[in-house]
This record gives sequence, structure tokens and C-alpha cells, in this order.
Amino acid sequence: MKKLITIFALLICSLLLFTGCTAPTPISYSANWFKDGKFIGSKQTYTYTVKNIDGFKHSSYDYSKVDNDVVTVNYGVGEYTVILETVYDLDENYKPFTSSYAGSFKGFYKLTTFFNIDVTFVYKSGSYSFTDTITSTCWFNEVDYYLQPIFHTKSYNTTSLDKNYNIAHSAYTSTINYNNGNAELTILNDSLVEAYPNDSKYSIVKATDAFQEVSYKNLGVIDNEELLFAVRCLPLAKDYAVSLNVFDTTHRKVKGVAVRVLAEEKVNTDLFKDNNFVVGGEPIIKEDGSIDTFVTSIVLNEKLAGSPKFCWYQKANKGLSDRALLVKFVDKLPNGLGALEYTLTSVNLEV
Repeated sequence: MKKLITIFALLICSLLLFTGCTAPTPISYSANWFKDGKFIGSKQTYTYTVKNIDGFKHSSYDYSKVDNDVVTVNYGVGEYTVILETVYDLDENYKPFTSSYAGSFKGFYKLTTFFNIDVTFVYKSGSYSFTDTITSTCWFNEVDYYLQPIFHTKSYNTTSLDKNYNIAHSAYTSTINYNNGNAELTILNDSLVEAYPNDSKYSIVKATDAFQEVSYKNLGVIDNEELLFAVRCLPLAKDYAVSLNVFDTTHRKVKGVAVRVLAEEKVNTDLFKDNNFVVGGEPIIKEDGSIDTFVTSIVLNEKLAGSPKFCWYQKANKGLSDRALLVKFVDKLPNGLGALEYTLTSVNLEV
């Protein structure tokens, strides 16, 4: 089986930023996306535009593109949508897996994400086009219960480059059922039709099917799919730093993630123009289209940590529009392909 260099390993999913663990301890979270910081019923939709960028530099990191003589990878403009809902019961299909949680607390959060981007691999012999997609749904508890995860399911249909710069196409689904200190992880390949049969530049590469039980310290761990959201719940401030313990399907274990505020920056945005920012059906319009943010790095808390994810989190001031928003974030791509930049373009808060 070819060893993959996954182009999208740093995407939303991304979030594969984990660290070697110490004994997990509960982190204090606050619902900064609500005016009063409390758990209330709501549905919130955030839409991001995704673009491939060149020349990104921050701190000592350089995510610039590096040319090669084999293949050019061109990206279209992608989209990443995040939907956060308050729910009081679990979807019928998942109740058998989470019966120990049903009705235990006053409510849950359901976080759903949709990612898609067109990608074209251009060789001297021809070009190959795909639409890469990643979808996920994660149920977890509210801040008073430390965002304790309940269940997650995530599906990939993505392309990548192997070590010889040939295209590897994969489709699989992972699920994790959390049950009071025991996580049941399942990874199954999905059916996939060859897009370019009998072509040496292209192949279908299967993930390794797995069923695995992993013990973890209850209350001290969050799911990987919560990670970017969970940082919104932290008391970000100048020089703030913390390590979160995260269960990750790639490593199939709990790893640690270092979260650190690097700087304060003002970000210009079109969110406050037209009807891009809506709260309770009413648009919020501001002449000053800037947002004060904390530039925050998220990365494995270990020596060979890899490249950080750089995130711009809005300062939470409890105003109608001050909801600790994740305004933008940047992920480095492998193979000298630059980075993907996610920019928040619309917010709809049904509160």
C-alpha cells in the first residue's frame, strides 16, 4: 500500500493537532458565544470561504509554496460550513450507542461541519480533477460538563499525493462512541468508483479498517471535532497558554494539544456589511468592518509537533456581535503546496 502524504490531513479535520499526554484534568470552559455565557437553546451557522494561498508567514513559520517538476496542484474556491445546535435528545440512529448519556444532562450540543473544495492535479501528460469533501457530526455536553464528548462520525472522500507524487483517492468513515472513560473507535472504508481506471497516475488507496477500544480519563478529554470550537470557550488573553487533551482517530489515542495566544491583531472583514451577520433574524451593520482578535496557534505539544494551525479568535465582549468568533484560520499543506486559508464570510445566530 502506498504511503500517503495526505493533502487534507491538516484541514478541518484538520485539527489533527495533538500532544503526548499528561493525566487529563478538566479545563474550565465558558459559553462565550452567548451574551450571558450560559447554555440556552439555539442554532448557529457559520460559513467560511476556503482559498489556497502562497507566502503566508507567521512567527518563525513559512507556509510559502515550493515548485516541483512533477505536478502542479490547482485549487478552486472551497466552502466550510459549521452548524452548532442545542439538542435535548440524540438522533434516533445513534441512541443505541449512547444510551448511558441519554437524558443524563439538561441538553447537548450537536456540531456539524461540511467541507468541499475542487482540486486539479496537472501533469505534463494531462490533468485530473476532483471535488474533495469531508463531513462530520459530533455530539458533546455543554460547558458545565467540560464539553465531554458523546459520539462522533466523520466521512472523507479526498485525494492526496503519495511519495512519488501520484494521486491517491480515499473514502472512509470513522465513528467514536464515548462511554464513561471508554471510547469505541471504528474505521470503515466506503465504496468508491475509480475516477481514472487503468491510469498509472491514479489509484484508490484504502484506509485500514479498525475497531478499537481506548480507555481515557473521563471529563478531561474532548473529541477532535470539538477542538476549534472548544478554543472559543477558553479565556483567551495576552500570553494565554493551555494544553488540551484530545481523542484523535489518526493516532487512535488521546493526545495533547498546545493552545497559545501569540498576538493581538485587528482583522478587516465584510461580516458587518449587507446581511452577512444576522442575530435573531436581524442583520448587524457596522461602519467599522474590523474585528479585534487573538492570534492563536494550535499544535501538537511535543518535540516533533509539525506545523501549527494559526487561528484568529474574536475577543469576547458579550455584545450582540462579540461572540468569540473564529474569524479565520490557516493550515499548511504538504508538498510545498502553500496553505489553505478559511475566512468567515457569514454568521446566522438563531437565538
